[in-house]
Amino acid sequence: SAYALYFPGKLSTRASLDRALPDAARMLAATILQLIVAGLVEGSFSQFSRKTFPLELKTAVAAILFAALLVYLFAPRKKGKA
Repeated sequence: SAYALYFPGKLSTRASLDRALPDAARMLAATILQLIVAGLVEGSFSQFSRKTFPLELKTAVAAILFAALLVYLFAPRKKGKA
């Protein structure tokens, strides 16, 4: 992360970046997954008419995806080794 690059503390810049790499990789993977899901929903599911999928179903899917995003963003996480 940028913090590891600009404020490495007592570690070398390389060691600080190596320590931050797993967190940055997880954030990047999660962002890519969210963009793929959003693209699939927008590119296909959103384009169907009410004849194909009722508005209630489309609204329910949107609510479920929004709830999943909120859980991902705000659910407490286990702390790793310090």
